Amino acid sequence: MVTLPSAQTVPQLTAGMYKILNTTTSFDLVAKDVDDFVRIATSIGEDRELRGRVAEDICSAKERVYSDTKVVKEFEDVVKKLVGGG
Repeated sequence: MVTLPSAQTVPQLTAGMYKILNTTTSFDLVAKDVDDFVRIATSIGEDRELRGRVAEDICSAKERVYSDTKVVKEFEDVVKKLVGGG
């Protein structure tokens, strides 16, 4: 997923998770502006090999996110705030 961090929570959360993943391709998925977002999304959409590398990188590093209890707790706090329970 390409993300463009902004004042919205989900893009910021995605960018933060990519930072934790720290893979070869994860930083390339965080756009700097709308034009960059379009460029990245188009590249991934048109290049099957790139799309495969990105998916493989994320899948191979996902335990960095899921096994870190600090990350899980922070995500829990965000979800609670979003649904009005926190």
